Amino acid sequence: MTKEKPKKKLKNMVWLISLFSICLLMAGYYFFVQYPQIRAAEQTLSDAQARLDSETEKKEQLENQKEAVTSDEYVENVARSELNMLKQNEKVFIDISKSK
Repeated sequence: MTKEKPKKKLKNMVWLISLFSICLLMAGYYFFVQYPQIRAAEQTLSDAQARLDSETEKKEQLENQKEAVTSDEYVENVARSELNMLKQNEKVFIDISKSK
C-alpha cells in the first residue's frame, strides 16, 4: 500500500507537468504566431488614424474656405480684382502719370 501512493503521486505529477508543458507550448506558439499579426493590425490602425486626422484637418480648412468664399467681402474682392467689375455709380480714377 505504501508503494502505491508514491506511484500514484508520481503519475499525477507527470500528468500535471505534461499538461502544464502543453499549455505553455500552446501559449508560446500563439504568442509567436499572433504577435506579427497584432503588430500589423496596430500599424494599420495607426495609419488609418493618421489619415483620419489629416482628412479632418482638410475638412476644417475647406469649411473655413467655404465660409470665406460666401462672404460679401470676398465676392466683392474677386469681382473687382479678377473680373474688373465696379459698383453701380462708382467712379474710376486713372493715374495718367504712371502710364508714361
